Amino acid sequence: MKEISFRGKRDDGKWLYGSLVTGLFGEEGEQAHILDPDNGYYDCFDHFDSPDYEVDPDTVGQFTGCLDALGVKIFKGDIIKFLEGMHGVDNAEVVFNGGAFCIDTQNDEVDLMPLAWTPVEFLKVVGNIHDNPELLDEE
Repeated sequence: MKEISFRGKRDDGKWLYGSLVTGLFGEEGEQAHILDPDNGYYDCFDHFDSPDYEVDPDTVGQFTGCLDALGVKIFKGDIIKFLEGMHGVDNAEVVFNGGAFCIDTQNDEVDLMPLAWTPVEFLKVVGNIHDNPELLDEE
């Protein structure tokens, strides 16, 4: 069975991994919570006012179902490095477009490339757009 999980970043900089719950909670507007099944998340549904599970909705990314060459999970928002310099690009962002996870190469010839079409032995997660945006500017 395919693993469906998410990650999101708390205000204190810590990344949480698990199930995603979103919606409008209270007067604060839309919120996102990442509930870790290993921490008994079924008990925390009454604690949405707790900062322990709340993450910045802009940082939420879904697990793509793919691993890089080192076995690291690839999430939407990750920055991956092409180990063989494919398509004349070193680093690229993982995005969700047209119903599929893609690699946004920012290359005029091959702008979006489906992640599932790329052999994982050519990919390495080097960061993400929230912690390391400068990695996309290094080219």
